[in-house]
Amino acid sequence: MRDVVVVVLAVAATAVFVWKKRRRQRPPQLKYGTAGFRADAKLLWVAMERVGILAAIRGGGKKATGVMVTASHNPERDNGCKIVDTDGGMLAEAWEGRAEELARAPEAEVRVPRCDDGVVVVGRDTRRHSRGLADRVKRGVARTGARVLDVGVVTTPQLHHCVRELNEGAADASDLFGYYRKLVEAYNRIVPPGTPTVELCVDCAGGVGALAVEKLRGLLNGLELVAVNRVGDVELNRGCGAEFVQKERKPPRNYDPRRRFCCIDGDADRLVYCYGRDFRVLDGDKIAALLASYLGEYCRVGCVQTAYANGASTAYLSTRVDSLATAKTGVKHVHAKAADIMDVGIYFEPNGHGTVLFNNAKSPPERLAPFASLANQCVGDAIADALLVEAVLKLRNWSLEDWDAIYDDLPSRQLKQKIPDRALLVPDEETESRLLHPETLQLAIDDLVSKTPRGRAFVRPSGTEDVVRIYAEAASQPDADALARACQRAVADACGGGGGGGGI
Repeated sequence: MRDVVVVVLAVAATAVFVWKKRRRQRPPQLKYGTAGFRADAKLLWVAMERVGILAAIRGGGKKATGVMVTASHNPERDNGCKIVDTDGGMLAEAWEGRAEELARAPEAEVRVPRCDDGVVVVGRDTRRHSRGLADRVKRGVARTGARVLDVGVVTTPQLHHCVRELNEGAADASDLFGYYRKLVEAYNRIVPPGTPTVELCVDCAGGVGALAVEKLRGLLNGLELVAVNRVGDVELNRGCGAEFVQKERKPPRNYDPRRRFCCIDGDADRLVYCYGRDFRVLDGDKIAALLASYLGEYCRVGCVQTAYANGASTAYLSTRVDSLATAKTGVKHVHAKAADIMDVGIYFEPNGHGTVLFNNAKSPPERLAPFASLANQCVGDAIADALLVEAVLKLRNWSLEDWDAIYDDLPSRQLKQKIPDRALLVPDEETESRLLHPETLQLAIDDLVSKTPRGRAFVRPSGTEDVVRIYAEAASQPDADALARACQRAVADACGGGGGGGGI
């Protein structure tokens, strides 16, 4: 018996030692990307609790903040979070470094202040591990003494809406009735009763957007929404959704060329349209052009693009808006510029992430007031954006073919290349369309572009993983493909990429 007791005590001591050692070890060294933390879900358990702490601190005990547990358009195995600031927008860039430091710190170094009057709104997507990770966020909030407002399974734009409403005095920001009512009332002010009804199939990428689509069915004048690729029908974001369609230029699962189709991503903040047997894609560039050309008839309009914008869209917009600017890739960068440009600031990345900001929202022209209510002023919102597109198409009596014909895209190709460390590439700060380091790689790309008719190409490190994003366009599709592949080889040669290239 004594020997048994000794063995038990030895095992217990070993377990305590291992437990203490693990607590002293640093958590995974995550990086705060363009929209937050994102990684394999197994690496996020510590970070999510720290995110809850940081969100409570950011509110300062006076304002609500939010945490959306999602990996957006990433595969099902991944997860992450998007921290929502007190204005309902994305986390202020100055706080991103603090989030990184806190997520990486050993537990013994974490100091948790009291935020007894704070409120953190927590939402999650439909991934199987999102509930558990959301619970970790709530545990972190509880450590500060702040209150958790759990809104459950929501789209990312809905969570942003809840935070903004709460800070503007809403009695119960967890009730999404106000979100849907605002969309329906604004859309129905633009599109009168009796308008002929069209059916719009929404590829929901197996994600939470299907729930929002179902809520709006039967409530919109002249528009019937039908959710396709709902939760459980397909694997999340696999072979469907806005990201897949825009990058791969392939039909999503369950696509029917006889029906009107749009695609959103797993957390419903990106939107692209597609149509026809020859499969044409109307991406974020085309959405920006449509909205800018209509709204520009009634007010001063500015548009913000990134380096990924197709050259043909830039040429089209340059003759139809009062101001055209370029920002670094990432919604937080384009949103900030659009908020300070003309009466109306429009931004859409080609991936379909964007919105319309009415910078004089308190007194827009009367004709545009319902557009100001319909557009999400916090962040890109695929559901709201689809209603904006449909409203303008109805006002102009346009088909998708009419819309597509406003300009012809230059052929383009996007690829990616795995590298050991994305920090090996340093792009310029203004637009990230040229490399400051390594200079030899930029010179090689310049040489390749100079040999390609109407060629344009750039490479930039991903904001979320150790890969390089490669974009190329040219006068013909074979030339664009060849230019992209040549740039991909140049990146591998310069950075020691070990394979893993392919479509982005």
